[in-house]
Formats: sequence, C-alpha cells, structure tokens
Amino acid sequence: MVREGDTLYDIARTELGKASRWGEIYDLNWNQLGNRLDGLTPGMKLVLPADAASQPEVMTRNPGPATGSNATLR
Repeated sequence: MVREGDTLYDIARTELGKASRWGEIYDLNWNQLGNRLDGLTPGMKLVLPADAASQPEVMTRNPGPATGSNATLR
C-alpha cells in the first residue's frame, strides 16, 4: 500500500531491489496512474511484478499486456 511521500522510484528500490525498475510498476498500474507519474496517493494499492521483495497479501493476474505472470499488490 502506498504511504505518504512514496514515489515509484522508492517503491521499485524497496520492493524490486532497483530504482530503475520503476517503469515496470508504472506499466502494471497505468490504469490507475494514467500519464501522471506523481499520481500516487496514500492508501493506493499497486500491482507489483511477481518478483517483488515483500510477501504478497493478495495475488492477482497482471492486468497489463498479456505477459501471463502473477503479480502482487503493495
């Protein structure tokens, strides 16, 4: 879940191990974020790539283009 002050870079660094992977999070959540990279709001739940560091609370299918991989919600 997004916390006050979080950015896609911070979330990618924490959950995926590299800030440079922020685009993967954006791509998985474009339907919520649209063209706004600063569109994160506290409490928002983001879909993360399946290899995210945190233990998933909920598993869901990747809503983006057909990749077939599982993703987790943050």
